[in-house]
Amino acid sequence: MEADDVLASLFTIADNFFKNIKQSRRYWKKTEQCLFLETFSDLIEEGLPFNDAISFIQIIMPDKKECLREFESAARDNQSLAKAFSYVISSESKLGRIALAQEQSYITQTLRNISKELLEEDKRKQKLKKALVYPIFLIFSALGLLIGIRHFLLPQITMLLPKDQNSSQNLATIIWWIKRGPDFLLGLLVVSALLIYWFKRYSRPESNLKLAKNVLRFGFLARPIKLFYTYTFIQELANVLKQNASIMIALGQLQNEYMPVTTKLLAHSLEQQLLSGRDVIEIFNSETLFTNELGLVMKRGDETHQVAKKLELYAKDCFIEAEAKIQKAISYIQPLLLLFVGAVITSIYFILLAPVITMIDQLM
Repeated sequence: MEADDVLASLFTIADNFFKNIKQSRRYWKKTEQCLFLETFSDLIEEGLPFNDAISFIQIIMPDKKECLREFESAARDNQSLAKAFSYVISSESKLGRIALAQEQSYITQTLRNISKELLEEDKRKQKLKKALVYPIFLIFSALGLLIGIRHFLLPQITMLLPKDQNSSQNLATIIWWIKRGPDFLLGLLVVSALLIYWFKRYSRPESNLKLAKNVLRFGFLARPIKLFYTYTFIQELANVLKQNASIMIALGQLQNEYMPVTTKLLAHSLEQQLLSGRDVIEIFNSETLFTNELGLVMKRGDETHQVAKKLELYAKDCFIEAEAKIQKAISYIQPLLLLFVGAVITSIYFILLAPVITMIDQLM
């Protein structure tokens, strides 16, 4: 299959995929999720019955009536708000927090907090998208240039070149790259996409934790991995501790069925170590997937009786640092992509000038 056919097929598949998502009755934009969470929590807090609250929300969100009916039905049949909110929110960690909040009777405040977090996440995602637009544009620009040269320019240039010129090693290499480059780049993109899909779809959380611990041996990847696991875990831990729960109780609650599997595995491991009599700070210090500073944060929080607050602040610091590292990595990638595009353009000039140089040599 030709490279441009593959590219066209990929664009068609992607376009249909996103159209189907947006047309789906279960697709909720971040702003819609926030509106629903804020409105629902306000109505429940004011004492409005559950069914009346949903009926009112159906009035202000008419395009979500069917999904809201499913939400109402799931809440009534399962007696679980987490199950019902799965029709609105896809994040396992947030569903787990809703389940805990329902058990501990602080649901409205939790919904408001989740709404704020969704807005913050949306802002961060938009910021990341803006940072990625330029590199992605460069990649597809280079790919488009190579495909255009191969189909429209290269055949005519090749006809103008004498056979002995085609045998030139440098020119032959450039021509080969222009012919095979698009296929190589498209293949690389497809393989990368398939690997990401396979990892998300079929990888097991237990294997992911082992893999992450093995990858820690590579120094340049250790810090980002630790920041990721520290942020995701202590953010959930802080949310539970804010309800005046002890560390032991919090670790137990983090193992509820709606929490992400990775969070449950880490919580179970820490709980078992705590039951064996080890010190809390020592346990967190010994966990290789957490940052080295986490133990000190726990210690300071314990001294000031503000463990939840300290963990919440440190989780934000971890996210900010991770975000900065991503931005830095992107800033390194951009010059490399510019060099690649420059190499493509240089190849174009070289091919265009090759017949002229050949004619000059023949005249001389």
